[in-house]
Amino acid sequence: MACTAMGAGVSAAQDETIRMGGMVWEDLNPISLIIRKFLEHQGYTVELIGFSEWGISFGALTRGDVDILASQINYVTEDYWARNHMRLEKVSVLSHGLDQGVVVPSYMDVDSIDQLNSVRDQVDGRIIGIEPGSGLRRNVANAVDEYALDYEIIDGSTAAMIAALSFALEREEPIVAMLWEPSWMAGAFDVKFLADPNGTMRPRRPITGLQARGFRLKTPLSARRWPAFSSLSRISPGSVPT
Repeated sequence: MACTAMGAGVSAAQDETIRMGGMVWEDLNPISLIIRKFLEHQGYTVELIGFSEWGISFGALTRGDVDILASQINYVTEDYWARNHMRLEKVSVLSHGLDQGVVVPSYMDVDSIDQLNSVRDQVDGRIIGIEPGSGLRRNVANAVDEYALDYEIIDGSTAAMIAALSFALEREEPIVAMLWEPSWMAGAFDVKFLADPNGTMRPRRPITGLQARGFRLKTPLSARRWPAFSSLSRISPGSVPT
């Protein structure tokens, strides 16, 4: 009888479409893809809508243009959450940690952010950055001030940072860059995260599933919580469901 009930629930779910918002960035896109696959296994049809800016994604969620969204509400999007939390609600923690920090190739003789001035001349005093509005870029800027680093952050894009890091690693040249986990890059590149003895980089930040307040799926499976992924630290492009 239990199997019959579950089968009936999945059958009903097949008639229901969930519009899921997700960021197209390297660190969050894999989680969106995994959540989509989970919901599809429950019988739902999932329409994945990509966003490149948090403000637009929160606007779409509050308007009802998307039904669910994965977000870092205690860090990167804390301002958007504060403004919209009366109209939204948390569903579940999707990932229990996102590490961000400064990285160097494993062959460089430096292990901590406070040691970076000792290798400044090797990298022309440059830290290769990503998008200037990102939380990681903000944290690294704070670290430059905290540790009195004689460095300049080179703003750009994630793609440009990846290209610069790849170029340096292929030639075994020194470089200082920014990176995060979970990310396919953390597994693909032979780099190490530098220690942060003064704690300027934020601790692990969970990624939370959000939905518009009052949104409910029509089928009995709506009571099931989203899955929580506690160890997505080493994601490669081939391991992510599409």
